[in-house]
Amino acid sequence: MIDVSALKNQFGQIAVLGLGVSGQAVVKALQHHNVPFTVWDDLADTRDKAAANGLTVADPLQTLTVNDLAIQSAGMKPDHAILTALHARNITVWNDLDLLYFAAPQARYIGITGTNGKSTTTSLIGHILQENGLSVAIGGNLGPSAPSLPVLDAHGIYVMELSSYQLHSAKSLRCDIAVCLNITEDHVDWHGSMDAYMKAKTLIFRPRDQKIQQAIIGLDTPPTHHLFDTLKQSHHHRVIGVTQQAAAPHDNQLTLIDGVLYEQQLCIDALPPHPVLRGAHNIENQMIAFAACRAIGLSANHILDAMQSFGGLKHRQQPVGSIGPVTFINDSKGTNVDATAKALATFNDIYWIVGGKDTEEGIDGLETFYPQIRQAYLIGYATERFAKKLDGQLPYKRCDTIANAVRVAFADAQKNGGPANILLSPACKSFDQYANFEQRGDDFIAQVTTLMKEEAA
Repeated sequence: MIDVSALKNQFGQIAVLGLGVSGQAVVKALQHHNVPFTVWDDLADTRDKAAANGLTVADPLQTLTVNDLAIQSAGMKPDHAILTALHARNITVWNDLDLLYFAAPQARYIGITGTNGKSTTTSLIGHILQENGLSVAIGGNLGPSAPSLPVLDAHGIYVMELSSYQLHSAKSLRCDIAVCLNITEDHVDWHGSMDAYMKAKTLIFRPRDQKIQQAIIGLDTPPTHHLFDTLKQSHHHRVIGVTQQAAAPHDNQLTLIDGVLYEQQLCIDALPPHPVLRGAHNIENQMIAFAACRAIGLSANHILDAMQSFGGLKHRQQPVGSIGPVTFINDSKGTNVDATAKALATFNDIYWIVGGKDTEEGIDGLETFYPQIRQAYLIGYATERFAKKLDGQLPYKRCDTIANAVRVAFADAQKNGGPANILLSPACKSFDQYANFEQRGDDFIAQVTTLMKEEAA
């Protein structure tokens, strides 16, 4: 847990705004170091529960002044009335990432953002660094919240997955190495526009003090390619672009040509097939991780060797098990069309479990993968909308729940014979039936595990 005791000498009153996962982690850190604070949440039930647990509940607009600090949940929208009022009064507002940066300014920070691939790339970078004996803590939008991480010294490295929400609300966090994998449309309803979403993502490139920031940018989406061209003109950044689409090696780029990595104009080595990370998107993730670890100072051989022992990320194209020729794959983290497209592109003979709390785009853009899909199994809130979309284009069945979908898809795969991949890649958020995509993926794993035991009996 980070040490926040110095806050007592830095600010007057401290208020925690929002008591979700990150807010609770902030509360624990403040309590652990005997830092006085108050709490607030928009939900009356949550405030009542906090009071019942001995916390001091206070309206921040009634208590905070210019010398005080508010620590907000990253999920609070920018136009939230409380945030608007606090900013108007020039009251300092941080999120939990700022708290980490305050507690451990001496460490190095690698920040990873992008629409898709953040969690895999963050975990892979952390794994490579740990395998090479470096002191590393991995967190942010992935795994432990920032206040739960250990304090690292000047030799330590925080490897942080950073969402657009977190980047928008972080005021002081600065990264030594900043990574943006890709930018495609996502979270537009929260940010208000695609332009605002893109601006939030690019906040990761705020340089640290007067240091030169290493910027690593995937070049294979138009917005990031434009960002690469812009940052190359900056005196505050050293920029490396990463691409699988170059015809020849280029300066300032890490390229993959005919399976061989080129760093700038220098041939490195063949990128070996990974036992778990399959598909073109995972090659991008590996290349980005390679570039980040090179920026830290590791040799190419040490990076490639460590990469091979990475076991993959739970809920991201995670092999769950097989029954005969039928394989079950958990891609519950496929919460939007772009993420699901990457999963569908990786497999053939797919029995596709899809649905949940859909966005406006629905499943538009996935039509190109329909020839690889034997049948779709619709679950959750999006069922009727997706049924209309698939009607006449792809066979489907209404299954409502994952439990039902797993069994119906398995029965169909057995009936049809031959190799089959039963893939949960919902292209939707999970909030209609689950608290988060992790819970959804765990349910899929549990259903498959039960089915495997029954079939083995």
